[in-house]
Amino acid sequence: MATKKRELTDCPDCGVKPGEVHNPICDVQLCSVCGGQYLQCLHRIEINPDDKCEGHNPGFARWTGINPGEAEAEYLGVDLYGAEWHKIDKIFYVEPIVAESPFYEPTDDDINFPPRMN
Repeated sequence: MATKKRELTDCPDCGVKPGEVHNPICDVQLCSVCGGQYLQCLHRIEINPDDKCEGHNPGFARWTGINPGEAEAEYLGVDLYGAEWHKIDKIFYVEPIVAESPFYEPTDDDINFPPRMN
């Protein structure tokens, strides 16, 4: 599928260049855990330190030069705003959990993978 060539831009909020990590209080940065606006997650974690959004990966959520999800939706032939309506937009923003990653620790309530067998 052919995609249109775009000019990459700096982040419209924090001004970082494509490939750079957003400023922690950037309005554009999305949470790599839940897919929501990261600023909202920071606020929830301040109120409740046990919030499930702990573990955000700023490198995964870095600025690409294109608004989050636009290139992925275009490549897949999906309307990004329609994807938000159908609640499938999170596939563009949430970092996949890899069970064999040294950074992944399964929990008893983990719905992403079956429990490890010892």
